[in-house]
Amino acid sequence: MRLSLIAAMSSNRVIGLDGGLPWHIPGEQLIFKRHTVGKVLACGRKTCQSIGRALPDRVNICITRQKSFGIPGYLIAHSLDEAVRMARPLTDELMIGGGGDIFAQALPLADAIYLTTIHREFEGDTFFPNFSAQEFVETEAQEIDALIPYRFAVWRRR
Repeated sequence: MRLSLIAAMSSNRVIGLDGGLPWHIPGEQLIFKRHTVGKVLACGRKTCQSIGRALPDRVNICITRQKSFGIPGYLIAHSLDEAVRMARPLTDELMIGGGGDIFAQALPLADAIYLTTIHREFEGDTFFPNFSAQEFVETEAQEIDALIPYRFAVWRRR
């Protein structure tokens, strides 16, 4: 099973502010949907709560250290390792959808990064971790001309 990160970040690496996205760009979230439908999607508790519901047409896993936590439509894992074990029989690619702490834990295990970069700086309190071009190579990229332009790229581990 492959493990992939999927994220949108600003040019200053912001991925969140006060538990949500600091931008709304029509069409940008469709990239997330296109790459996660039919797969297993694992997110940290705060990300699951900010989404507000289990996303349709995928298996949703919420990663939390809180033993009594539950959220309708989600499988609950108490660590990234547990989420990986849960996903292995269900999919050929586990998608990690955030937040910042989960991305940092998953990055050393990642086979790929599906990354949208918004061409603007935003204020935020959650950031996407740095990764090395020595470890990952960009295999595809597309510039999108939108109200706020952005770039979608796929990075694969060398």
